[in-house]
Amino acid sequence: MRLLRTELERFRCRAVLWLVTGLLLLAAVGSVILAWDRSAPPGPAEVAAGRASYESVVEGWQRASEQVADLCEELTADPSSDPVTVEMACDGLPAPLLADYLPTQPTFEEVVPGAFDGMTIPLAVAALAMGVSFVAAEFATGSMSTWLTFVPRRGRVVVSKTAGAAVGVVPVLVAAQVTVLAGGALVFLVRGVPPGDATLWADLAVLVGRQLVLAVLAAVVGAALAFALRHAAAVTGALVWWFVAVEVTLPVVLPQLRAATVGLYAQAWAEGAASYSFEECVPDPGVSDVVGAQVCTTVEHTVGGTQGLLVLLVVEAVLVAAGLMVFRRRDVA
Repeated sequence: MRLLRTELERFRCRAVLWLVTGLLLLAAVGSVILAWDRSAPPGPAEVAAGRASYESVVEGWQRASEQVADLCEELTADPSSDPVTVEMACDGLPAPLLADYLPTQPTFEEVVPGAFDGMTIPLAVAALAMGVSFVAAEFATGSMSTWLTFVPRRGRVVVSKTAGAAVGVVPVLVAAQVTVLAGGALVFLVRGVPPGDATLWADLAVLVGRQLVLAVLAAVVGAALAFALRHAAAVTGALVWWFVAVEVTLPVVLPQLRAATVGLYAQAWAEGAASYSFEECVPDPGVSDVVGAQVCTTVEHTVGGTQGLLVLLVVEAVLVAAGLMVFRRRDVA
């Protein structure tokens, strides 16, 4: 606990981490500003356009209603007409409603949950960056060597610094989440619109927990990569390569290997489930005289939230073990 408190104090004093915190909070404020813009009631021009559309539809409805009325008279006068057809023609056309054409003010349910869901990636990226910077700065400044003179057991250093990164990002993440949710609720209260019901807020609370877990895992991964590669630039290069080669390119080239991407399991955990599909083709047994004839079917796989979390934990454990092994075997200087 003493080492963890010390690491948390060092975490708080890192200027780069405050910069990342500021950028994350700026993104959260941007979401609130977007909610304010999207929650605005329809303006006079939008209402006028809706009324114009309604009046145009009414004119067409009146002409069509006259034709239907004439048809009703003709069918009624003809004894051979089908009774069902006569009833349908004489029922007339339903009149258009003005409310269907006037724009309405967006509700809390339509705006804030989507904006809050959009914070998942910024939260994870910010936590990852803070985890990397917190450890890599120790190697860049040479303070890691000094620190090992006070704490010579490298395993304890890895544990304390990784735990410090995981715990240190939590207040930042919570501050950003509270900014989006509280700011969004305040926006709709000012607009005079109810800020959701208990069921919606329960769903948002679940999403808050999922986002926190995912971001904390990202911070631990960042610290582990920094222990393994030492330099923030090297970690950035490795992450960019992985993102381009595996997360983006691989599912396009080989869709059946989408399960090899970490993003799939992160999405499954954050959203509760994630699915992907690909075409599976086999030779067509019914067409023997055509070379290369195939029958293709769409295969869909679904990854549950629990499965996604378990895979993320396994990946994180492997990376932490790799960082610990490299840190123990290589010279710090």
